[in-house]
Amino acid sequence: MKGYNIDIWRLQRRTKQLDPDFVTMTRPGIRLIDLPTTQVRVRVAGQGNRTIVFACDMPNVVENYDEVIRSLEQDYHVVCFEQPGFGFSYPKPGFTFTRQAYADMLTNMLRELAMGPYILAFPCVSIFYALQVAAQHADLIEQLVLMQATNWSRQRDWAAIVVGRFLLVTAALPVLGTQVTATPFLGQVVWAAVEPAFARRTHPHVIYKAAERPELFQRLSRPLYEAFDHGACNCMASAFQHYFKDPEATIPRVEQPTLILWATGDRSHRLSDSHGLMAYAPNAVWQDIPDTGHHLELENPEGVTKAIKRFLIA
Repeated sequence: MKGYNIDIWRLQRRTKQLDPDFVTMTRPGIRLIDLPTTQVRVRVAGQGNRTIVFACDMPNVVENYDEVIRSLEQDYHVVCFEQPGFGFSYPKPGFTFTRQAYADMLTNMLRELAMGPYILAFPCVSIFYALQVAAQHADLIEQLVLMQATNWSRQRDWAAIVVGRFLLVTAALPVLGTQVTATPFLGQVVWAAVEPAFARRTHPHVIYKAAERPELFQRLSRPLYEAFDHGACNCMASAFQHYFKDPEATIPRVEQPTLILWATGDRSHRLSDSHGLMAYAPNAVWQDIPDTGHHLELENPEGVTKAIKRFLIA
């Protein structure tokens, strides 16, 4: 038995207690897509002949993307979805939390939506399964926007540091947070225990200059806190234990036109190579987003969407 089965079991039980009105009716265009090994919570909005797909950077939820959608919906269809194991995208038996499992989910979801070919706008660790789908299914993916990650090897190290810090903040574990997260069963139990408080305890540290920008902080935190109050999930241990198993050599290069965006105010990446993703998209256009933190598309939707629009019409 794998440790992730604890998360699958507890979330299958929680499904019966969810408020269906909250899960699907807080915004227009929200629905649950039922796939073989996971359900995926998706919001579809906008109009146009091209479709931009945003993966919600965990723990954020589709309600966090109001400003992004508002900036793009007149010219594009916009899809945003919560990744399996986060938000209300509850995994089912058979979902393994590997990079391949996420790639299969994305492929199936895009085919189910039937709105392609797609422009993928993916942040952080989700980039690496987006690259896999773009390389394997060129018919589905026409362009890529990759946000706030470095090369795979460094990103794995970054993830280990970040999960340790998260447990320090949420569970007051001053040491061994990364080791606890990496330990099957123990990691799942600890992260399930801190799940209800996770967003409230970590978000103030992730948002750039949160204390100096109370209006921004309220805009980003209110829908996220409400989601966790209504049953949003955070299967960080399961993802950490299985997603990063692949070696560097398995990360593909892509041929599609690519834009790489980098937020300069992300303290968690202050030692990372900001151009690390060029290894997988050597002909990409690279642009920084100044004075912005890790969740750049949410903190600075105007700057990010303007950069995307310029890239897509170039």
